[in-house]
Amino acid sequence: MFQPHYEVITDEGQVQIYEELIADSQGKITTSFVGLDQVLKNNRLLPKGWRADGPYGEFTRPHGDAERDPEYINRSGATGADLIIYRIPLNERTRAAVSVQVTLNYQAIPPSYLKDRFTIGKGPETQRLAYLTSHLNVEKTPIDSWKLPIASTTRRLAE
Repeated sequence: MFQPHYEVITDEGQVQIYEELIADSQGKITTSFVGLDQVLKNNRLLPKGWRADGPYGEFTRPHGDAERDPEYINRSGATGADLIIYRIPLNERTRAAVSVQVTLNYQAIPPSYLKDRFTIGKGPETQRLAYLTSHLNVEKTPIDSWKLPIASTTRRLAE
């Protein structure tokens, strides 16, 4: 299970995650370079000006729902950005809210990547990575929880 590429967010369980996910030959998501078989999702933010007919376009193109998102990529090339619409339903829980805050985080090493590495990887390199990631204390630093906040915005619900 993974979050698809969204154009509209309507539920608190929906999160836009820009990532590449690839399945192995059994259809299981993997990060093993030797097990890569089928791209399930690739909605990593493209550099401004990226074009499908550009260098290595066939390898770096979006896959999944991002392929059909006109704000993500269009005929003149990638904008280097993405537009997401948040539609928050007014109900008993949200009626008292006065604003919504959205934050874009960068996460260099997602937990799923490390889990996959430690499950399938053997040898001193895997042991070294396990040691480094388990002993590195990032609490109360800009990368607390292995996430680096890139941008944040707040909008009043009246807007």
